Amino acid sequence: MSVSSPLLPTVNQCMSSSFRRRLSLSDLEEKDLYQFFLENNEIPMELVVEKNPKPQKPTDFVHFIWMGNPLKEDYKENILSWKRRYPDKEIIIWVDKDALEHEDLIDFAIDNNIKLIDLDEVFTDEYAFDLNELIRLEKNRLPPNWGAASDLYRYLIMYYFGGTYSDTDVDINKKLGDQEIDFDSNFSFNQQENVDFGNDLLVTKNLKEDFWKYVINCIKRKYNNPHLSSGDYVYSEIKHSRLKTTMFRTGPDCLLNCIKAYGLKNDPHVKFINIHQGACDFTWNANLTNEKCKKLAKDVNIVARIIQNVILDLKETDSLDLTKYDKIIEKISSVKRDEIIGKIKVEVKKLDSKDYKIENIFAKNIKEYEEFLRLIPKENQNIKSHARALKYAAYRRNAEMFKYLYEKYPDEIFSNNTLSKKILLAVSKIDPSFVTAIIERARQQNGKIDLEIDAAVLYFQMKPDQLFIQYKSIMLDKEQLSEEEKESILGQFEELLNVLTFEMLDSQNKLGENILHIAAQSNDDNFIKIIRKVFVQKQFEFLFNMSLEAEDSKSKKPIDYCKNDKMRELFSHEKLRHEHAE
Repeated sequence: MSVSSPLLPTVNQCMSSSFRRRLSLSDLEEKDLYQFFLENNEIPMELVVEKNPKPQKPTDFVHFIWMGNPLKEDYKENILSWKRRYPDKEIIIWVDKDALEHEDLIDFAIDNNIKLIDLDEVFTDEYAFDLNELIRLEKNRLPPNWGAASDLYRYLIMYYFGGTYSDTDVDINKKLGDQEIDFDSNFSFNQQENVDFGNDLLVTKNLKEDFWKYVINCIKRKYNNPHLSSGDYVYSEIKHSRLKTTMFRTGPDCLLNCIKAYGLKNDPHVKFINIHQGACDFTWNANLTNEKCKKLAKDVNIVARIIQNVILDLKETDSLDLTKYDKIIEKISSVKRDEIIGKIKVEVKKLDSKDYKIENIFAKNIKEYEEFLRLIPKENQNIKSHARALKYAAYRRNAEMFKYLYEKYPDEIFSNNTLSKKILLAVSKIDPSFVTAIIERARQQNGKIDLEIDAAVLYFQMKPDQLFIQYKSIMLDKEQLSEEEKESILGQFEELLNVLTFEMLDSQNKLGENILHIAAQSNDDNFIKIIRKVFVQKQFEFLFNMSLEAEDSKSKKPIDYCKNDKMRELFSHEKLRHEHAE
């Protein structure tokens, strides 16, 4: 099947000497190197099958992709290893305009009879199956996600041009060993030892195989899925999150799912190459170096990139997270933070509320929160959105914002019991006074017993000596309750104490020692009942299992494994003695 492609520039061997002479004589300071390159090279007629009098087969080509930075020396050697192993194959490196700015790449191509093809010249909107918007999105991330952009391009290349695709970081000799690629199979994919498929080595015999169109459509659906994490759009410490999202959305995980769904897993015309681990260096998704980031940070254009990512986040979620960009903004010396936030605010105001439903604002300080809160329609401001803002401030341990939000929305924290527990757990690590205040507020709320006990238990994590006092206080407040209701409270109290189970067993843990001591000294039957259940029935069993695994388990009893006097005192206490059935 033939394929028609736009005419595009390339470096051709027959032009290499004259091109090089012209290049050396040109004044590069006055001429744009990329434009000079475009103006003085031929069209790759062999890739335009209908215009080629002697068309080559798709499998005669080995394709590579390189974008952005200079091509590493190791990667150049990997490309040359293909030429040495398969001298009859034509090597093509697909590049973007940024890569073409590096003169050493052009010299490398000329010296080794390798063709360079401009991706943007070939894959115009007419030929890109609507992927260009996604490719621009990935290239405009902060820093650029070259890995995802490369994934999208390679599937287009496989569809239109077929042949073999390889990542530049692949050492083909290490990858294949004594094996050979079956170029006559409809498809070939690589499969690492003890691992699923990779997408760094692909072979397609025919042009315009429907399978690659299927892969492209699957990717487009993933990008339209609002539940995908938007956390990989910025330079930060979350490199692993970006890598994970890229693998799922465009990379090996995506390809594997498509192979299975399309029925290629057991197709006799599909070959799987069992490759060796260690054949790649897996730097395809490497973030920019610190030096590069510092250089970018000096450029005011980075602000536009931040705004692009803000809008992208809002398209996929209902939350505007300004704090996500703190690390980048701190690196920008030419523009003040207030000015950057102001520019973001202007762009957010322009958004159509029909397409962008903003419900939550996560800001570093009160001023920014209030500024952007005014942009949210009143109907979008609700208990749920306020509770999420409280949770976010607690998770980020932003005491100033949490205090402000709690004073502004004091009852939103009680809107959902599960959410309340998460907020309490996070805020307990900021300031114990917050937990104390929430306990007091919970007592004023009818039907908030669960939350009150939950808050009390979190408070005990910081002040374990107050456990029994707080317990008695809760029970005294509930004197009007029936015995059945009191029993229910005790059950909740017991359940929450289980959160601290393993912590209490640690002999070095002050919390565990204090609670065990308090239990041993207490004369409250209900309180003893809880401690017996939590510590004896569960922890005693844990200790018993430990003893069974010990070499001298026959000569020791579980109580012998109590690591300190207070634990032994508890387990030997008359009211807590527990006979463990064999």
